[in-house]
Amino acid sequence: MAKPTKASDLRGLSEEELNAEVYKCKRALFDLRVAQRTRQAYKSSEFGWNSRKIAQLLTIKRERELVEGISKRESRRKDKKEKLALGFGNF
Repeated sequence: MAKPTKASDLRGLSEEELNAEVYKCKRALFDLRVAQRTRQAYKSSEFGWNSRKIAQLLTIKRERELVEGISKRESRRKDKKEKLALGFGNF
């Protein structure tokens, strides 16, 4: 069962841990969508919980970038390069 989290609990994570958590939550959302479409048992409250956690994690990432002085354009460029390096094509 998913537990609610506070952003203050997540601020101690490193950059790699943040990225891993984001990936894990996005994967969980995907699995929930698949379960929903195939009429399997799922907990609908986990949609909101995972979405909220993803938003918290991405906000923490962006806050750190702002402290470093990275602009929004540079941030998006960096994210796109990371996705291409992982093999996600033009997403």
